[in-house]
Formats: sequence, structure tokens, C-alpha cells
Amino acid sequence: MISLFVMARRGVEAFGSLLAGVLADNFGTPDTLLIGGIVCLLASLAFATKVSLLKSASISFYNNRRAVKSAALVDSGAPG
Repeated sequence: MISLFVMARRGVEAFGSLLAGVLADNFGTPDTLLIGGIVCLLASLAFATKVSLLKSASISFYNNRRAVKSAALVDSGAPG
């Protein structure tokens, strides 16, 4: 699984470098850095609006997982 993550990340890095090069060639380095900063800021704001949704989904997932594990232990007669 980690190899898929690494492969995807390395592919995105190459694409991002290519995009930054094209932007710098067309708009100049300072404007490219400004655009990159704005994109990062917007992405962080978008993530911040979804944090509560992600938190509730992860709590629900782990509660369900714990319930399934407990039920499996009860069914098997194993101490838990």
C-alpha cells in the first residue's frame, strides 16, 4: 500500500514542478509563488471546513469497528 502512495506522490510532484515552471515562464517567479501560496491557503480553508465531518466519520468508523470486534469475541467465547 505504501508503494502506491509513494508512486502517486512522486507523480504529483513532477506534475506540480512542470506546472510551476510553465507559470514562472509566463508570469514570473514572484507571481508564481504568490499563486502557489493562494492555492495552498484556499486548500487549507477547504480542508478546515471539512474537519468536523471527517472527525465524526472517523469516530463513527472506529465505534463500529470496536462493536464488531466485541461481537466477534463474544461469539467465539474468547475473553476480551
